Amino acid sequence: MKKLDKASLRRLLLLVVGLGMSFSTLTANAQTSQTGTRIESSGNTSPVKVIQLEEPEEFIKIRRLLTDKKIEEALELALAYVQRVEKNSKDVANRYYARNALCVVYTHAREASLAEQECTNAVELMPSHWLAWNNRGTARYLAGNMADAKKDYLQALEVAGNKKDTKELLQHNIALVDQQSQ
Repeated sequence: MKKLDKASLRRLLLLVVGLGMSFSTLTANAQTSQTGTRIESSGNTSPVKVIQLEEPEEFIKIRRLLTDKKIEEALELALAYVQRVEKNSKDVANRYYARNALCVVYTHAREASLAEQECTNAVELMPSHWLAWNNRGTARYLAGNMADAKKDYLQALEVAGNKKDTKELLQHNIALVDQQSQ
C-alpha cells in the first residue's frame, strides 16, 4: 500500500463529497444548495464539478465553516447536531444527515478513523444512499486503505443509479484509487 504525503492528503481532502443528500424525504428546513465537488486530477486542487443537492440548514452552515477552514467550529456544530438529533429524533433520515456531516468534518480534520466510523454509522442508517458510501471511501482513501476505498466507491456507484454527474464523480474517485494502487 502506497503511503500518502501531506501534500497529497491536503489535495485529496477535496474528494470529500459531503454535506448533502440526494433524496426527497428532507427535513422541513431543507433548501437547495451546491454541495458536491470533485477535483480535476490528483495534482489539481481546484474543484471542477459541483453537484446540486438538497440539504438541511445545518449542513449548509457546516459546509460554510469548512469552506472558511474553520474546522473546529464545524466540528462543534456537527457534534451538537448529532447530539440533538440522536436525543430528539427517531427519524432515520435526520440521523443519517447528522452522522454523514460529522463524517465529513472528521475527514477535513484528518481524523480518518473517526471519519470512517461516522460514515459507517451513516451507511448503516441508510445503505441505499450513495453519499455516505462515497464519503467513507474517501476516509479510507486518505487512510491509505485503497482496497476498501474502492469497494465503497463501487457500492456508491451501484446505489447512485443513473445520475450522470454522480456517476462521473464516483468513476473519477475510483480512477484515483486505481492510480494510487499502482
